[in-house]
Amino acid sequence: MTSLLEARSASVALASTGDGTHLHDFVSRTAGTRAEVANLNYWAHWIGELPDDQSDDRFMAEADTRAWSGKRLLHHLAGRLDPSSPHLPLNLHTVHSLVASRPTLLTGPSAERDALIGALELLSSCDVLSREGRDQVAGLHYALRLANR
Repeated sequence: MTSLLEARSASVALASTGDGTHLHDFVSRTAGTRAEVANLNYWAHWIGELPDDQSDDRFMAEADTRAWSGKRLLHHLAGRLDPSSPHLPLNLHTVHSLVASRPTLLTGPSAERDALIGALELLSSCDVLSREGRDQVAGLHYALRLANR
């Protein structure tokens, strides 16, 4: 877990200085792995959505992501899907993972859903996404359409 956190932190820090390569690599390497669960739990803890305080980092890999709703996290991250953000690849990947794990977050009208729709429209109109990012935006658009049925 320590190496995952170090890689995540270093990638985010480097992206903040203008070197986004490592963040793209980090997202690509963690996609579809247990690291996605750790990333979701990290975010949930960071924004205060986890129900309990954590005494060490093991919760990221061990905690059941169903122990928290994801509603607050979706709203938080939708507001960070900014085309100019150096952290866009991680934020978009996290939203994609969150919605894949909780498709019901998109059902019915909500402020979180509206925020996501607006952010995706903005991202779709810009030319800043990688191929992976475009695929994630398309997947989120599809999930929104399915949620409307």
